[in-house]
Amino acid sequence: AGGEAGDLASRALAALAVAGETEQIESNADEFLDALVSYRPSGEGEFARTAETAAALLNAGSSDVAAGVVGPALEALAGSPEFCSGFARPLASTSNELRWSDAEALRAGSAAWATALAGAPESDLPTLFGATNSLGLSLSPDLLTPAVERLADQWAANPQLGVQSRSWYAADQVQMAVAVKVATALERGDDRQSQALLRGDWSMLTAKADSP
Repeated sequence: AGGEAGDLASRALAALAVAGETEQIESNADEFLDALVSYRPSGEGEFARTAETAAALLNAGSSDVAAGVVGPALEALAGSPEFCSGFARPLASTSNELRWSDAEALRAGSAAWATALAGAPESDLPTLFGATNSLGLSLSPDLLTPAVERLADQWAANPQLGVQSRSWYAADQVQMAVAVKVATALERGDDRQSQALLRGDWSMLTAKADSP
C-alpha cells in the first residue's frame, strides 16, 4: 500500500539526510510523513531501503522523522517477519536511538516488532535482539516472551552464543530463560549440558547467579 509515493518519499528523505539538509527535512516533514503513513514495504530490498533512510535520519539528528519512517515498516514486518534481518541491519550500524514523540505510534510499533521477532527466522534472532536497542521501543517482558523463548532455546543448544548476549535488548530476560532451560536439562540428567557445565561453557550464567 502507498507504494510509489512512499518509496519516493523514503528515497528523498535519505538523500536529504545524507546531504545534511536537516532544515529541509524538518520544514517538509509533514508532507514526507503523509506519503509514508500508508506505505508498507514489501520485499527485502524495500525494507532495507526504509531502514537505511531511518538510519540516515538518525545520524542527521532527525529522530522524530525517523520514527515516522520506521513505524509503518514495523507494522508491515509483523506480517512479513522473514524480512526482519534486512531491515535491522542498517539500524544496527547506528549508535543513535529512535525517539518516539507519539505514544500511540510507540505502542503500535512495539507490539508490531514483538510480533515480527516471534516469527522471524531463528538464525536471525541474535542479530535482531542486538538491533532492537536502536529502535527505542517499549517492549514489556510479556510482549517479548515468545521471541525470548526462541532465542533462549538457541542459546541453550549453543553456549557460545552467549558472547553476543551483552549487546542484546532484554539480555537479562534472555539469560533467565536460558538458566531455567539449562537447570531443567541438568535435573533430567542431560549429559550434554553436564559436560558443558564442567567445561565452563555456562560460566556467564553461574557468575550471574552468584552476583549479589
